[in-house]
Order: sequence, then C-alpha cells, then structure tokens
Amino acid sequence: MVAAATRPILVEAAPLLGGDRPLKASGLAPAKRCAPWVLIASASDAPPDRYRQWTEALAHCGFATLVVERQQDEAWWRYAKAIEDAATLLRAGAATPDHPLFEAIDPHRLLVLADGDGTTAAARAAATIVDLDGLLLLDPNDAGAALPWLARIEAPVATVASGFEREEHANTWFRAGRGGTSRRWLVQFQGEQGLPPDHGKERPRLEQEVRDVCVAFVECTLPTATATATSTRTLTFAERAGRGTIDRTIKSTDDAARIALAQSR
Repeated sequence: MVAAATRPILVEAAPLLGGDRPLKASGLAPAKRCAPWVLIASASDAPPDRYRQWTEALAHCGFATLVVERQQDEAWWRYAKAIEDAATLLRAGAATPDHPLFEAIDPHRLLVLADGDGTTAAARAAATIVDLDGLLLLDPNDAGAALPWLARIEAPVATVASGFEREEHANTWFRAGRGGTSRRWLVQFQGEQGLPPDHGKERPRLEQEVRDVCVAFVECTLPTATATATSTRTLTFAERAGRGTIDRTIKSTDDAARIALAQSR
C-alpha cells in the first residue's frame, strides 16, 4: 500500500456551554477530502509523543486522527465531556465553510480509540455520541465506573488486551458490553506482560502488532473508498486480528456477529 500524503491538524476552542475547560486536539489528516476520522482518548500517564506512531499509521491509511488533549490529573468524567465536545465541535467545523476542517473530515464517519485509563472516559462519551461508528478499547483498567455505559453503546466495540496481565480487566469489559445486538470482539495477546507505559521502546514488536490490530479494526469499521475499490474480498476483523507473529486469541459475542460484519462490508 502506498502511504497517503498527510498534513498536521490542530483544533483549539473554548469550552462548550461555558466552563473553564478549553478543548485542544491535534494529529494528522490525509490530504484527501472528507476522510473518515478517529478521536484518540489518551491514558493519563501517556508521554507527549506516545500517540505519534498511531496518528501516523492511521493517517497514512486514509484516516484523519486527532488526540484529545488530557489535562494533568483530570478526572475521567471531565475528560469524557472533553471527548464529547470534541466530537460535536469537529463535526460542526467539518460542515462550516471557512473552518479549517471544512470538508477535511466526514462528519458522519467517526470512531473513538481509547488507551489505558482513557477507556473509562471514552466509554462514557461513546454512549452519548450520536451515530458513532465504532469504539476500540486498548488495555482498559477497572470497569467499575464504565459499566453503566457499556451496555448503552450501540456501535461495534473491540477490546484489546496486550498481555496476560491485562486480560482480567479486558474480559470484564467484554462481558459487560455483550447485551443487545451490538457486535463485540475481544483480542487477547499471549504474553506475560502487556505494553509498557513508555510505548515503542521496550517492546517494539508488540507495539507494532497491537497497533496493526487497532488499525485493522478502524479499517474494517470505516472502510475507505480506496480500500473498497482495490479489495476483491474484505477480510473480517476477526480474520485480520488473528494474523501476526505474536499468538493471540479472538472472541466475539457470537458467530452471528462475525457473519453480520462480513456481510456489511
């Protein structure tokens, strides 16, 4: 695949409905118009450049990708509101002439990707964002505060555990979100330890393969016109998630969920 041309993107705005929490989101966007887009909810302990490789990988695949800035020691519920506000403001900007994002992103094609303790805020936001296309949860922490919201999320949800030490929480999130007809997947990487706090340095192969799984979910959930035109058969997420040099297992809500995803692409 030839990498798409990209450009940096930065959005800063005053808080919605008053308050003192300004919004800032930054990342990359492909040069093409009306790209599907991804909002990244960061972990509270993430270093400033943790998500650079994530935004680059997704932007090169044709997805505008922005990290919603998280303030120091910010409560999860306050960060959840920032994610909701980001979705609202960016959608409005994409449809407003003279706005920097006008026609740069497709306001109707949005996925949220969350990391670490950012997953709680993302779950709360995902339950209220209208017409959300998907939610990916990487190494979620204790699901206690998120449990009331998980069953309300109608979009497809993938939960990824990067190692055995992350599986207990990931399984709890997967089971909690299995109500209704929504599609759910759990990907468990086989290894004693998951991703270290400082991504990309201590375990580069695991970082790469986890990132590949996350990109695969985005591509399956928000297929671009280019990918659709060049593919004779679009692989399901379960098929793509099972490929790699590090062993992993994939669970889904049921076989019908896999069939539904395959038939919808």
